[in-house]
Amino acid sequence: KYQALFLDLDMPKKSGFDISQFLRELGNNTPIVYITNRDDLMQKAFQYKVLGFVRKDKIQEELPFAISCVVQEIQKKNSHVMIFAAHRQKKEYYNLPVSDILYIESENHQTKIYTVSTKDAIITRDSLRSYMEKEEFQGFILISVSCIVNIEHIFSIEKDTLVLDNKKVLFISRRKVKSVKEMFQQKTRRNII
Repeated sequence: KYQALFLDLDMPKKSGFDISQFLRELGNNTPIVYITNRDDLMQKAFQYKVLGFVRKDKIQEELPFAISCVVQEIQKKNSHVMIFAAHRQKKEYYNLPVSDILYIESENHQTKIYTVSTKDAIITRDSLRSYMEKEEFQGFILISVSCIVNIEHIFSIEKDTLVLDNKKVLFISRRKVKSVKEMFQQKTRRNII
């Protein structure tokens, strides 16, 4: 397992895009930085959720910033949160990596946490607001009054819906569509070095 990958786009047998696609299809979300002089390919890279680009002719200036972005991303992925789940008969504690949380939804006085690694939602009595106020959840977007989504797991946004990496479709409230799209664009722009 690698903490980050720095890939050239032009390689003899497989391109950086080919390797990225292969990794993403396996569910591998290792941060990727492309090293290239092909500015024309930046737009295509969005579909592979790369962290950014370093141009070969500006490697001395851009590489330090790319490395600092990679370090921030790794630290963010290693962040954990303790969840107390209260079921009828038993009580459980979960120490979840924040990066594994897809979205958190409030429904009928319960908060449901959906993750990459659990089949069913983790149900807790903590309020949605209590999660929104935690520093670990700064990378989440409020898409309705009852749902926050981990921006790292958003695959695409269309009209009033967003699609997650696992193909789950969530509806964005009409009041939030514009701000959700802007936040998503801002996040993806920030990642371009």
